[in-house]
Amino acid sequence: MIEPSHDPNENDFEPSLRELQEEEMSTSFKFASAEFALAREAADVSRAFRQAGLPFDPRTFVGIRVLESCVAERLDPVMSLRLPTIRELIDRSAELAATLLASRV
Repeated sequence: MIEPSHDPNENDFEPSLRELQEEEMSTSFKFASAEFALAREAADVSRAFRQAGLPFDPRTFVGIRVLESCVAERLDPVMSLRLPTIRELIDRSAELAATLLASRV
């Protein structure tokens, strides 16, 4: 019995190194964009609270915005907030917000 030859491109799609690199760059860009957008928003809200004489925590604000996204996307918010990637996003966004606030005092 003759076995048909197996074409590796037929069923087993493995992305090329270039495709993997492009996907990684795209994901990194999306996270960086989200971090900066959240940081700008947290800094703006922080300024408004400061002017009103109210305490404000940018890290909690960013965490609430992530929570809001989880609810909108029907994701488990607790599991999402425990993910190291999301924790890093929250921390970096809060740090960027603090930097923005310090530069525009």
